[in-house]
Amino acid sequence: MKSDFIKTKNYHKRFKTKTAKLLIEKIKNNFNQCYEFRNKQYALENIMFENIRKLSRYVIGNSKSLEFTIPDIEIKRNDNSQVRDRIM
Repeated sequence: MKSDFIKTKNYHKRFKTKTAKLLIEKIKNNFNQCYEFRNKQYALENIMFENIRKLSRYVIGNSKSLEFTIPDIEIKRNDNSQVRDRIM
């Protein structure tokens, strides 16, 4: 069976170049998808940025409460099971 991992001399596992590029491409595609957020369509990248901004305001003391807004996100899979994972 062919593996997508490389074992280093310290027995750490790393992705092979082809697999790493494919993973990065899949992540990029999911971050660029638009989701409904505050009654508009926003890219996941922008939604995460807004939540991180809320966290930073809370950490430095500019906000007394912290509530993350996370839309329902669907990640499309391309395999034999044809199942869509749902992250809540």
